This record gives sequence, structure tokens and C-alpha cells, in this order.
Amino acid sequence: MHTLLQTSTRYPMSEDEGFIAVVAFLVWIVGSLLWIASSRARPHVPGPVRGRAALILCPLLAAGIVLAVLRFAASHDVRGDLRYLALYTALGGAWIQVLLFATPWLGISLRDDVVERRNPAAAAALCGYAFAFAFVYAGGNIGDGPGWWVVVFSSGLATAAFGVLQLVALRASGAADLVTIERDLASGLRVAAAAIAQALVLGAASAGNWISAGATLRDFALRGWPALAIALLAHWLDGALRPQPERGERSAFAHGVFPGLVLLAIGAFTVYAFGGLG
Repeated sequence: MHTLLQTSTRYPMSEDEGFIAVVAFLVWIVGSLLWIASSRARPHVPGPVRGRAALILCPLLAAGIVLAVLRFAASHDVRGDLRYLALYTALGGAWIQVLLFATPWLGISLRDDVVERRNPAAAAALCGYAFAFAFVYAGGNIGDGPGWWVVVFSSGLATAAFGVLQLVALRASGAADLVTIERDLASGLRVAAAAIAQALVLGAASAGNWISAGATLRDFALRGWPALAIALLAHWLDGALRPQPERGERSAFAHGVFPGLVLLAIGAFTVYAFGGLG
């Protein structure tokens, strides 16, 4: 702790870094409060909101993952300075929270599906997205770079690719309907796992020491394409494991947890095979 504090007094933060830090903290705090308020039960809907505690906890845990990545894998001048750890953690928390409010574009809504319809499958999917958003952001923080704009560029690249992949995959496979209309918990768990696996690959693809925007784009394409293969596998699983009413109740473990773990293992192995983080 003494080392961290000593380092933090040696180099003053620039005005733009201070401004980004303040804005990020405000967005993170306000976004978190709005998220918690939005997850509250409605008087006209009977019963508790299923998965509400997890939905409140998951974004906080996801921000904890961001902090861990920053502490052990970020640029040396970030992991050794409390101010920069705070700055990039707050930026990550804001990143996660803002993206969570954008999930209705993917077809899964906190208000409509979790609160109004008491849908546990949607809650599981949203929890998965919280961690996925953490990974696509965290990757851009790994390695040495000249400033916060490098993080925004790299993490933004991974986030944009992830968003496009999710939009196409969820619509093409009908996974969003399996979660929101069929209320299939196994499908919600698979959506969560597939999102995290793809985010792991894309986040790792955006990691590394900064050379130039062109080099970052090239490396991202070379290392990020397996995310598409994971999306295609998830698409096949959604078709193969689609609920069949005539077969009766299904096991959430056999149709959701197990294939989800397979997807996560593929994502983690891909990151390792392509050289790890950076």
C-alpha cells in the first residue's frame, strides 16, 4: 500500500484524466442506482422478482473482475497507482452499467422480461451479459499504452464486435425468443455462457501493447475470429436443444449448465491457444 501511495504522488493526473474519472464515477453510481431501482417489484405484478439479488450482485462482481485485471495485467503505471486503478475501474463500471441498459436492443429487457414477466431465464442471460461486458472492456486495459483513449479505442473495438455478433446470433438462432417467450432457463444459461465465452476471446484479442490503431485492428482480426466460431456453435446448440413440449420437463443442468461449461472451456482454451492475454 505504501508503494501505491508513493507512486500516486509522483506524477499528477492530467486534466482530461481527472475529468474522465469524475464522469465515469458519476455514470457508474447513477447507473447502478437506476439499475437497482428498475429491478424492484411492481405493485401490479404479484410475487417477487426472480433473480433480482443476482442481477444486483453480478454487475458489482463484474466490476471486481475489471479491478483484478487492472491490478495484475494492466500497464505498469496503472497497476502501481491507486488513482489510475480507480479511474479505469470506474470507467469499467460505467461501461458495464451503460451496456446493461442497452440489452433491450438484443431482445432481453430487465423491466419487461425480469420484472414484469418474472422470467428467470432472462435474469440468467442478463447476469451473463454483465460479465461479458466486463471482459470486453478489461481486455483493452491489458498491456502498455499512452493514455486512456487507447483503452477506449481497444475496448470499444471489442465491444462493437461483440454487440454485432450478439445481435446477429440471437436473432438468427431464435435464442432471444427461447429466453423471453419460451422462458426456458436452459436457454438463458446457454446465452449467458456463449456471451461470456465470446467476450473472453474478443477481450483477449484487443489486449496487448499499443503500437498503432492499424496494428490493433490487424491483431484483433487475427485473434478475434474464433468468437464467430463460438457463436456458430451456440447457434447449433440452440437448435439441437430447443424445448420440445412433447418431451416434458427438461434438465437445466443437462441442457443449460453443461453445454454452457463447454462453451466457456472453448473460449478459455482459445485465449490460451492464441497466446493468452496480450
